[in-house]
Amino acid sequence: MNFSTLVPAGFVALSAVMAWLFIYATRRVGYRLRERPAVRDRWVLIATGIVGILLSTTAALALSGALSDLNARPPLAAVLIGGTTVGTVALAFSRFGERLVLAWSMWALVGVQCFRIVVEVLLAGAYGLDMVPAEVTWAGANFDVLTGLSALGLGIWGRKSTLPRSVVWVWNVAGLALLAIVVVTAARSAFGLIETEPRMTFPATWPGIWLPTWLVQLALFGHLLVFRRLLRAPKSRTPEAASEAAAPREHSPRKTAWNMPRVAPPPEELPTARASGATEPPAYPAAPRRDPKRDAPQPRSLRKE
Repeated sequence: MNFSTLVPAGFVALSAVMAWLFIYATRRVGYRLRERPAVRDRWVLIATGIVGILLSTTAALALSGALSDLNARPPLAAVLIGGTTVGTVALAFSRFGERLVLAWSMWALVGVQCFRIVVEVLLAGAYGLDMVPAEVTWAGANFDVLTGLSALGLGIWGRKSTLPRSVVWVWNVAGLALLAIVVVTAARSAFGLIETEPRMTFPATWPGIWLPTWLVQLALFGHLLVFRRLLRAPKSRTPEAASEAAAPREHSPRKTAWNMPRVAPPPEELPTARASGATEPPAYPAAPRRDPKRDAPQPRSLRKE
């Protein structure tokens, strides 16, 4: 396999891995939220349908050549990318996105964006093959690889401790801005608004169409989920409750039948012998006390025959 086929194969492999991860994350939500199996399977079916319809439809349009005319007004590729973007926003703010926000922690929502490192490496390889212009790679105006690298670092940090909300806010806004810059640059090159060499026609082919309609949409979807997680108001506590929670607590043993105090009933509630008609129990002679020296076993030689 030469390098010219390695880059397209890399985009196919990355798209397939992210499709599997999308379905897997949806399935794990059902276990984390303790949903019934029927409910969990329904959400998995929805996620599988989204992935299957999106990838198959876009691939069929690209392979048929319907997206190749980028000079049309409006270009079909632009309509397709715009439609998927609207669907991504709607999905992120739907019940589907809410389940992901409720089930997955902040470090997972941030750390998954490290897949953009692989995207930028593949774009750099495509630039080396003259498949994309330099403006959409890190050799030009694309610094989106910084978002992927920082997402990896924040994910490791958040896995070990709690991520500060201010840090996540800055990262999410900056990452979304870098994503918007590269998308606008690629769109201007593809539709002839700026002169680049070569023209950005890669998204009109397969598997290049999966870059704006699947991989970019996943990045946008992840940023929107992080925003939803950040906008969830943390549980507020009163100063008294906060100070009580911060104060050290003394260890108290668990109360069981062995260490609980014995409470005797009042004397008036105790039945007497006359009232109950019971007689005193007979007195038995006390058992003789055992003498250790006398009762100790004797050696065999000292025993009486």
